[in-house]
Parts: sequence; C-alpha cells; structure tokens
Amino acid sequence: MRSNQHILRQLNKAIVLIEQRLQSEQTPPTLCELADTASISRFHFHRIYRLLLGETCQQTITRLQMLKAANALKDNSVTITDIALQAGFSSSQAFAKVIKRELGTTASNLRADPEQLSSILLKLNAPLNPENPQASPFEVRLTSLAPFQMVAVSTDNRYPNLNELYAQLFELAGGPENVAAILGLAYGDIESGEKEQSRFDCGVLLRKIPDTLPEPFIVQPNPEQRYAVVRHQGSYQDLAKIIDDLYLVTLLDDQQLPADKPCLLHYLDDPELTEENALRTDIYLPVNEILS
Repeated sequence: MRSNQHILRQLNKAIVLIEQRLQSEQTPPTLCELADTASISRFHFHRIYRLLLGETCQQTITRLQMLKAANALKDNSVTITDIALQAGFSSSQAFAKVIKRELGTTASNLRADPEQLSSILLKLNAPLNPENPQASPFEVRLTSLAPFQMVAVSTDNRYPNLNELYAQLFELAGGPENVAAILGLAYGDIESGEKEQSRFDCGVLLRKIPDTLPEPFIVQPNPEQRYAVVRHQGSYQDLAKIIDDLYLVTLLDDQQLPADKPCLLHYLDDPELTEENALRTDIYLPVNEILS
C-alpha cells in the first residue's frame, strides 16, 4: 500500500501546519493551504483527509484547540477567558459551547476535577487511527476518456438540489433528444458541509453546442484523462458512500493516485422516467499512474 502510506505522510504535514498555527496563536490554515502543504489536489484533499484520518479538517482544528485549552486549565492562575482566546476561540462563550458540545462538561468543571481533566487530555491527544481500506466490494475498472466539451452551469451550496438547473440545461438543449449525456463535476467533498468544498457543476453533453450561450451557461472543456470507474445502481442519496469507497479502493492501489481534476459523474438514466432503485450512475475518479 505504497500510495496509502505516502499520502498519510503528506497528510501529517497538514496536521503539523495546523499545530504550528495554533501554537503561535495565528488563524488556522484554510483548506487550500492545507492541501497545498500536503501536496494533494485541492479537488480531493478534504475527502482523502476525512477518509484516512477519521475526522474532517475542521474537527482536527477543534480537537487541537480543545487540547491546547485543556492543558492550560492546569494552571489556575490563567483565566478561562484568556485560555479560550489563546487556544484560538473567538470568545469564552464560543469555547464554552464547544466544550459542552464535544465533551459534555464545562471548563470550570474540568479545572476542578484533575482526574477528569487527565482523562480528557488523553482522549484529545490520542493518535488518529487511519481507516484501513479493504478490497473493493464492487468492480472498479480503469479507462481513458477522449477530450470532450460539455455545456455546464456552476453551483455553490446547491448540491444535491439540482433538478431545476438540469431542467434549464435540457431546455437550453431543445429537448432530451439533443442530450447525449447528463454529467456532473464534483470539485471537492461536496457532502461535507464545508463551504470551500461546495462547488458542483451541472452539465450536459450536447449533440450540437449552440453558437452562443446565455449566462450563466458555459462551454467547459475536459481534456483527455485516465479514470478509475465504478457503476452505482440505486438512489442518488447513496452516491456519497460509493464515492468514498472508490477513493479508498484507489488509495489501496499502489499504482494509482487521484489526479488534480474533479470527480466526474455520468447519470445514465432520467430520474423522471426511471424507478429510484434502477437509477444508474457511473462515477469517474481521475487518476494518475505512480511512476516507479
């Protein structure tokens, strides 16, 4: 599992950056900064981080903030407000809310109970247990797609509520008979709820692209690319789990790594004409071969 171990080492660089920022009381790094530090594509970084480390980047930041604050609680001369601010929380109220939500207690209670505080420190400081990718439960194939152009509209914070946009694309095409394929491009971990991961482009492959397109529609070129592909049959609500599994299978492969391009979805059926359990979706994860 050479690729998996390599990526874990890269992810550790991102964690070190988070720790350095918190120790120096600076603003936590953005997802883009973390991806660049780890030398992992911004399109795939958050999902890979979440799958292999068992928590999101924001959860790591919050955990390390709480760890720093919990350590500081051992010094009774420092006020809880100062501890909260030094740990990177915006206020003592924000700190109190996080402590209550994550640990089910208060800072004052922790300070007054050294035994509980020690237990909490062990919990917050525990090394993460990377998820161990298993053999694929479905057939994954490798294929290459020739360059193509699709007519698309970009969205933020709309996924999965996209029916209206796809209807507009069909209207633009002049009807379903002019649509060769229904597509989507996921530019990040779109189900994560992270604002920086919310872009999803709705698209169609048209038999003939109009000479001019009204806003906000664009012609989006897609260069030739190699993909790991899996077909899902069933509800679109299950796509997130299948995409996660495809990533894990790819990370298990010592010959492939996700490429610096978004994940491509090919919706093979019209949901208005097909039963939900019969809907087919081909998921294309762009990959590059690892050079020896």
